[in-house]
Amino acid sequence: MMENSTTAAEWVRLAYHDMSTHDVNTGLGGLDASIRFELDRPENVGIGMTNAMDDFSNFQSPVISMSDAIALGTVFSFAACGAPYLIPYRGGRIDATSSGPAGVPEPTQPIETHIQKFANQGFNKEEMISLVACGHALGGVAKVDFQDMFEGREGDFGSFTDVEAPPQMYNHSIVTAYLDGTTQNPLVVSKNQTFRSDGRIFASDGNVTMQKLSSQEIFDSTCKSLIERMIHTVPKDVSLTDVILPIQNKVGLAMLSVSTDPGKEDALLLTTSLRTIDLPDNPARTVTVFWTDRRNSSSPSCPSSGCSSPASSIVPIIAEGENGEFVTSGFPFLGYKAVVYGFNASINASTSVDKFWFEIDEHQGQEKVVIDNGGTKYVIEQDEVLFDPVRSVRRPDSDGDLLKGSLSITIAQWTPQVRENPSPSPFSSSSISKLSLQTFNPHTQSPQFIPSIDIVDVPLDTNIPSRAGYAFHTVNIDPGNTFIDVFADTLDGGEKAISLKNVQVEGELVTVVNS
Repeated sequence: MMENSTTAAEWVRLAYHDMSTHDVNTGLGGLDASIRFELDRPENVGIGMTNAMDDFSNFQSPVISMSDAIALGTVFSFAACGAPYLIPYRGGRIDATSSGPAGVPEPTQPIETHIQKFANQGFNKEEMISLVACGHALGGVAKVDFQDMFEGREGDFGSFTDVEAPPQMYNHSIVTAYLDGTTQNPLVVSKNQTFRSDGRIFASDGNVTMQKLSSQEIFDSTCKSLIERMIHTVPKDVSLTDVILPIQNKVGLAMLSVSTDPGKEDALLLTTSLRTIDLPDNPARTVTVFWTDRRNSSSPSCPSSGCSSPASSIVPIIAEGENGEFVTSGFPFLGYKAVVYGFNASINASTSVDKFWFEIDEHQGQEKVVIDNGGTKYVIEQDEVLFDPVRSVRRPDSDGDLLKGSLSITIAQWTPQVRENPSPSPFSSSSISKLSLQTFNPHTQSPQFIPSIDIVDVPLDTNIPSRAGYAFHTVNIDPGNTFIDVFADTLDGGEKAISLKNVQVEGELVTVVNS
């Protein structure tokens, strides 16, 4: 990426170009990630498009579409760059499997063509003017992509808002500098007049719309509304969710694994979290996880009220880190104070864990708040085949590149003959003949940005001694893989998918994501 460009502007441009395939007359096209098949078109020129696709390929998963990620990227682009609003977001987009029709306006086209193309996307002339101004409140044009536009102009980058050096924040001057005649926006003042597309668009109604947008308040409300429409323009057969808003208490990922803590190697470890919003400041507050035994025992681990463990970490979610870096969370932009309580509870392996829940105690006389899934509690579906996040290792190569390093995945399989208290269960590990993984790799080169899915067997690893009644299986897979599902073949020739899906590999960490 060019040092004078911005990631946010590239993300917004990608989203608009993807949406531009929409046809209001047929209902076809829209924001559906078809852009990944369209990067060779002249209308999609620019290294920034490929950069943005590289960024979003990292967000692909078996449960999150590329198009949902692109739309969400636009939401965070405006928020991260100082827009005083958070664009409402709906999910549920479905990725296209082929290219859509051409339709992106190009800077050298006449105004009549632009009006027609925006109308085809569902925007009238006033909305066209406003959407262009809003989209160009970020970023600019790179000379490497439009050489002829820079005729007689110094530098390799032309800002839309006259801010040449980063950071290039959300800037109303896209309107005000245009109206007072001081703008250096290359799409307005390029000596090559064929590239003055912003100028032609802004003036197409005699500057009436731009005069209206000169009000910061009107500009902000208009941009919020139109960008929301843009990211929610999808093919007619796609039904989006309601606007997604945070719930008061959100239970995080729950993972059961074989402990490696010193002195607890024959125990299990329950790792989970609870995210809260807008709790008052209270240093006396305690947040506790409770759980019940999975298996009966003459010496039960947990009383009828459940075993318990306090939070092991308390992490606030903020908009900026200590060094001013942006932390991608919408909570600060919605005005919420969000905190994540983390838990690492040691579990008796012989009785295991069946269900868990949380209690919040303010220690100020009021009743404790119980988060228990409406009374049904949160179920650990099985404990017979577990992902092992510690023995699974991802290492970079000598240059620090994780995608060129190595990735080994370890799975723990319950072996009843070595477990202290085996008992019947819906899925008997003694009948397993083979473990296998379905891998998900978004980092493919040909075709680019299309994830590959493969199946690999996971053999028994005799180098790892059994622990807590579990034997371990290990396999090396392509380090580009970001998600895996685990499957088990049974001795009778059947195949059963166990509830261990969407294991996420991120950086040097390997975690489980619930489907």
